[in-house]
Amino acid sequence: MTKKRSPAKVFGNLRDRAEQLLAAGGPGLQQLPPDDVLHLVHELKVRQIELERQNEELRRAQETITETGNRYADLYDFAPVGYVTLDPQGLINDLNLMAARLLGAPRDNLLHKPFILFVAPEDRQAFHAHLRRLPAGALQSSELEINLHQGSPCTISLESLALVEAGSQVIQYRMAITDITRRRKAEDDLRHSEEKFRLLFEKAPLGYQSLDEDGIIREVNQAWLDIMGYSRQEVIGRWFGDFLPPDYFERFPERFACLKGNGEVCNLEFEMVRKDGAQITVSFFARVSVDDQGRFVRTHCMFQDMTARKRAEESLRATEERLRLKLDSILSPDTAIVDEDLSNILDTPAVQALMEDFTRLTGMAMAILDLHGNVLVATGWQDICTQFHRVHPQAAENCTQSDLFLAQNLRPGEYSAYKCQNHLWDVATPLFIGGKQVGNIYTGQFFYDDEPVDEQLFIDQAAKYGFDQEQYLSALHRVPRINRARVKPLMDFLTKFSALVSKLSYSNLKLAKAMSAQRQIEAALRRSEEHFRRLTKLSPVPVLIINRQGDIEYLNDRFLTTFGYNLDDIPNLVAWWRCAYPDEQHRIKGMADWKGAIEKTAREHSDFEPTESRVTCKDGTVRITEIFGTRIGDQNLVILQDITERKAAEAEIVRQSGQLRALAARLADVEETGREHLARDLHDQVCQSLTALSLTLTLLQTEMPPKAAAKLRGRMAGAVALVEQIGETIRDVMADLRPPMLDDYGLLSALHWYGTEFSKKTGIGVDVQGQEAVPRLAAPVELALFRIVQEAMANVAKHARATKILLTEAEDNGTVRLGVTDNGVGFDQERLGQPEGRHLWGLMTMSERAAAVGGRCRIKSQPGQGTRVVVELSR
Repeated sequence: MTKKRSPAKVFGNLRDRAEQLLAAGGPGLQQLPPDDVLHLVHELKVRQIELERQNEELRRAQETITETGNRYADLYDFAPVGYVTLDPQGLINDLNLMAARLLGAPRDNLLHKPFILFVAPEDRQAFHAHLRRLPAGALQSSELEINLHQGSPCTISLESLALVEAGSQVIQYRMAITDITRRRKAEDDLRHSEEKFRLLFEKAPLGYQSLDEDGIIREVNQAWLDIMGYSRQEVIGRWFGDFLPPDYFERFPERFACLKGNGEVCNLEFEMVRKDGAQITVSFFARVSVDDQGRFVRTHCMFQDMTARKRAEESLRATEERLRLKLDSILSPDTAIVDEDLSNILDTPAVQALMEDFTRLTGMAMAILDLHGNVLVATGWQDICTQFHRVHPQAAENCTQSDLFLAQNLRPGEYSAYKCQNHLWDVATPLFIGGKQVGNIYTGQFFYDDEPVDEQLFIDQAAKYGFDQEQYLSALHRVPRINRARVKPLMDFLTKFSALVSKLSYSNLKLAKAMSAQRQIEAALRRSEEHFRRLTKLSPVPVLIINRQGDIEYLNDRFLTTFGYNLDDIPNLVAWWRCAYPDEQHRIKGMADWKGAIEKTAREHSDFEPTESRVTCKDGTVRITEIFGTRIGDQNLVILQDITERKAAEAEIVRQSGQLRALAARLADVEETGREHLARDLHDQVCQSLTALSLTLTLLQTEMPPKAAAKLRGRMAGAVALVEQIGETIRDVMADLRPPMLDDYGLLSALHWYGTEFSKKTGIGVDVQGQEAVPRLAAPVELALFRIVQEAMANVAKHARATKILLTEAEDNGTVRLGVTDNGVGFDQERLGQPEGRHLWGLMTMSERAAAVGGRCRIKSQPGQGTRVVVELSR
């Protein structure tokens, strides 16, 4: 702390010097007349009294200056920010108590030591770079790690300025140090928590949305966007009812009001509309968030897309219906910081009090102005300014322009004296905060005592602005006249005062902003953690959080209700494997899969790939789960989705499909057997009877008496022709029932024959391409393929309005491929089975015929682009 000087010692020195001057020379009292001696004694007494009064005033002034200096020395020492002054070699010249505490040693032990010794080795190069940038004149900021003599390292924020002399030679470095270790830790904790929440929020397999009190969407996650097909910009700010079908749209306000009244809703199923117009079924879980007064804040809503499960259920019901239709079809074939204003930074009342003390001590006017010319602090202003110059608009504008022009090019530590446009002398020094000029400190409104005052100039000025000349000149005569030698020490003091105000103001501002930022970070961290906790608690799927050591740190309510285990049952993975995987081989496999997933995730920085596993619950039941998750820092977030019901539905669909295929194969066999028997009966009975009838009619013609024959010849000929026509028709029917061409020559020849007959009947051109399979396919396979072609061409004739059909048969690496392509109107495959759409019975029959012989039937069609049916099977 600065050492205080004794006023008595100062005055004692002055007396010694006066006695020495008196003894140096001059006439003695003995040589003077008595009257002169008496007069001289009287003058000496008067002068003595004057000197005593002046000495008393000087003593009080000295005490005030000393007290002010001590006050600012205390402010420097006890400031909440560390201040360090370095010489050009980086040695510590001075530092305050906070800086000594941050460096971890007594202040006396730190003086004249290199500051670089306290900087962490990995940051020393950065510190050297920080100092090299300082001679540019701007404030530089850095964040460094410093090593304390005792205790752990800490992180500091370093704000530095370099003082330079002519030639840009650095004479001193001034630094402000702030401990930001807690803030840095809070920021790291906040980032970690936000990353954990963000990953859970974005990676969750469930859609999440948050609505405000009016039902406006304020937040959604990526799963919501993926499910609904929108971008985030298309969703945020829209009313939730816009995404509902008309029936739900009208009821949404009432239901939303019920949610706000009840506080939560679970397992609510309703419909939503995707961007592409498709409707999906969702299962909804929602909870209302309220503030401390119980007022509504927002909703937290999660939904699961149930469309796939609903479709599976519908598929199961459709399979059962198709089975019923199939059975019915047997009987009936007809079924289908530094930008703050100075007024916000400066402690105006405290500075005003200090400036008033300065004015009382020196008699000088003082002011602090911002860069817009606004007067923030003013003391001791002369009447000529307050009652005249600052009152008249033009004269006041002269003052403002002069003030702004005066300090616009000054650097820290400099000052400038000038005569203002109203012809008084002013002196100014700039006020910098954080390396940016925010205002100026002024003194002035005086004349130098060595220059004459041009009174006529002020008389003219009074006339120009309409001032009362007598009062104006009286105010002019009260303007102080100052010795030039007195101005310099005053401005040196104001320059140092400006630097001190700049430093303290900026430090206080930085400290306030740092504390505010720390509070905001801590509040955001608490909100993020609360948001994460609520999200996991609300999640309708089981969630686990496991640390790197294998300890289970958290499991949500859904995990408890699904599997029955709590943290006491499974505190770690060892207990989990033992409880959920009682079978040793199953447990060993599960542990190996988990280890592999962890290693792959760490190696590839990816999420856990979904795997299925059978988990034994606490009550002994077994649930099939899909396990997936992600890595969050040192923790693993694991989601176990119960898919037991979905697996049961899939197994039932497979079983029903197997029954349906077996029934279809049996039906095809029955149909073909019936066709074969009918063709045989027509050939063996009807055709033979017609042949006998034809022979009988012919014999009757030859044996009939000539007279009768002449009358009946025409009728007999017609009867014979009719019998031949009936025989031809029966042969065509026999060919349709069981084409002999197929049995005798193979599939391709039968297709040629059938294409020719089809063209004759319908007028649709048929082109057959390909080669006969060698060796020939099995007879049941050829017959199934032929029937598929018949069904496909029948559909073309009924619905396609086509003019051409292309039939192809090809074989590639043991795979036989049969194609039927038309150039008709085509159809929308997504509308198959809808009441207004095309009947699917024929298409279903083709698929089942192909499946019955081990093949697969694929149908491709688009409106206006025709239809292609492709059947593939392996030999």
